Amino acid sequence: MRQDAHNPHCHLVIRDRDIETGKRVVRLSDSARDRTKAGLEPKAVEWVRMSWETHANRALERVGREARIDRRSLEAQGIDREATIHIGPQAIHVDKRVHRPESKFVETGNGRSIDYPTIDAGRTRQERHAEIVDFNIEKAARSPDFRTRETAKFQRDQMAKDRALENRLITEARRRTLEERRYRAKIRADLTHVRQLHQSETRAMRNMLREDWTAKRTALTEQHKIERSDLAKDQSRLGARFMRIVDVTGRTRKRQETDKKALQARQKVERGKLVQEHQKNRSLHSGAVKSRYADMKREVAAQYRPGLLSMLDRHRDADKDADRLRQDRATEREQVERRFEEKLKKVERMRKQRQRDRGPLL
Repeated sequence: MRQDAHNPHCHLVIRDRDIETGKRVVRLSDSARDRTKAGLEPKAVEWVRMSWETHANRALERVGREARIDRRSLEAQGIDREATIHIGPQAIHVDKRVHRPESKFVETGNGRSIDYPTIDAGRTRQERHAEIVDFNIEKAARSPDFRTRETAKFQRDQMAKDRALENRLITEARRRTLEERRYRAKIRADLTHVRQLHQSETRAMRNMLREDWTAKRTALTEQHKIERSDLAKDQSRLGARFMRIVDVTGRTRKRQETDKKALQARQKVERGKLVQEHQKNRSLHSGAVKSRYADMKREVAAQYRPGLLSMLDRHRDADKDADRLRQDRATEREQVERRFEEKLKKVERMRKQRQRDRGPLL
């Protein structure tokens, strides 16, 4: 990943069970008591650290590197140096590409509150880390040991060059981030304006359709009320009542009931048609409004896309140049370190030879 280009590391996943049998092999999840019974190191984490230390140091030795890793703490190793602090990837990203981060109060999952503003005393984690490194270097530069003292002076000079380059690259990266955010903010502002117009017109359209629906529904309700009233009047006239009484067959009553049901069915159909017409009308208007503003959003995107793509290409090229400069600096530092080590060994041999030439003190 681009953000890890200068933080080489790996993530190891260890499967604790055999794929075929399902039996635990590494037994990392066993308790300390079970591991002891099995003849293993009680603490699984300690065993992993010890194994990694052994294999890593063998690999360093094979490639001829003098560096070694030690799983123990500085105090356990007898090293008089203050331990540096951990800087998370998010804090590094913000510091290097966005802005100088500010400390905040943090509430952990278990309800614990961490007062980072007080802890950091106005400094970023990166700045506090640099302070510790500088303190350790200055302490080493005053060491009575010749190698420790000269190595510290060399590291101080090289770190000054590293920081000068890194500060320049960080400033440029922050500028690119600000440029991109401002450009995207302009796009969002135009899209927000289109969205607001869309919402405003949608509300107006819905109010219009609601008023139209209310007027038509009221008119149809009044019409149906009149039709039911007229039918009731026709069926309640004296002649109609007389025929209903003298008609022993009941056909008059059935015909009146049929007319009443027919009126109810017709009115139900008319109400259904009114609802369907309203829904269709609403769908057509909503679709037209949505389509029109979708076109406006596409126009805004098309307007800004060339500039955005050009800016992103330019930023990618700048990031590649920054990576190349860091790699060049790392290569340069490695070469200088190699020459410094050769020179230091030569001086140490000369100092030892001078001591032998002087002979033992009487």
